[in-house]
Amino acid sequence: MSKRRFNVCYAIKFKSTYGGEKTRWACIGKAFETARGYKMKLDSMPFNFDGELMLFEDTNYVQRAEPVTTAPYVAPEPAHEVSQPEDDIDDEIPF
Repeated sequence: MSKRRFNVCYAIKFKSTYGGEKTRWACIGKAFETARGYKMKLDSMPFNFDGELMLFEDTNYVQRAEPVTTAPYVAPEPAHEVSQPEDDIDDEIPF
């Protein structure tokens, strides 16, 4: 079963420059389809929240067919040989 993912948004109503009323949707979290229903994760709560939220399907979400595995990090070889500084510094600290 393909799990769906949604953006949780609320409406901000405002007047346009031409005098008409417009609606802007502000995303405040994510919703996930689970085996038992839907789970919501809200990142913030609107200041003038009236209790209405809208779920829009997340079209940017790509479900992976298999888990992502990462290869161990291997440090690159230096481009040229690094010369070691000469050890002419006296490391002895007298006390």
